[in-house]
Amino acid sequence: MTGLLRIPRRVRHELKFRTLAVASIEDLTPTYRRIVLEGADLDGFVSLGFDDHVKIFPVAEGQAPVLPTLGPDGSPLVFNIGLAVAGFLLFRVFDILKPPPANGLQRLGGGAGILVDDLIAGAMAGVLLQIAVRFLY
Repeated sequence: MTGLLRIPRRVRHELKFRTLAVASIEDLTPTYRRIVLEGADLDGFVSLGFDDHVKIFPVAEGQAPVLPTLGPDGSPLVFNIGLAVAGFLLFRVFDILKPPPANGLQRLGGGAGILVDDLIAGAMAGVLLQIAVRFLY
């Protein structure tokens, strides 16, 4: 042992979208693949942490890349958390009220009725949330 204690520390990098090309692909195991990327946008890229990661949005050859859009505060995470909370609340409302056809299907035997009524409540919540998002945003 060298006597040095390695303590991991979090390093936050500024969010930057980069357009890169695949330089090589190597199969390391039947289920693990190394993909090496290259491009001028890598200038200034630094990886200081042992667990640094990147997000990759692959594009088919000849297609234009479609990158996520950032909100006024940078990340769309707050919007996504709001959607998740709204979806859960809508699901609970539909699960409690049991509108048709959930109310009739709940009487199915065994646990199937409980499962089916939850699936219908979730589907109704998902449809209503999609309609709301498409009209409001």
